[in-house]
Amino acid sequence: MSGQINIPRTYLKGNPNDYIVFQVNGKSMEPLIQHADIVVIKANPIWELANNQVAAVRTSDGVTLKKVQIDSKREQVILQPFNLDFPVLILDSDWNSDASLIGTIALQLRFY
Repeated sequence: MSGQINIPRTYLKGNPNDYIVFQVNGKSMEPLIQHADIVVIKANPIWELANNQVAAVRTSDGVTLKKVQIDSKREQVILQPFNLDFPVLILDSDWNSDASLIGTIALQLRFY
């Protein structure tokens, strides 16, 4: 899918320029988020604010969409897929060099 999508401003809190739109490519977040869904991400690089939320994360392999879980005791960020056929990604205390948080999901769109 390519082109433009008009999203009412009432769906976006704050500045509309703080949002990034991605089309999902893959099945790691199924059944809740499916391949070809459109996700609107509110940009925010603070990991603690993404805890227990679905977020877009840039890794050395590209951008991935996963549920973020912070394990403060082990100083790890766990990126959990919803689809159990996919591996959990664990970012150790030096994760900052390998990954960066883009932001958390604000809106999900699916076209039929």
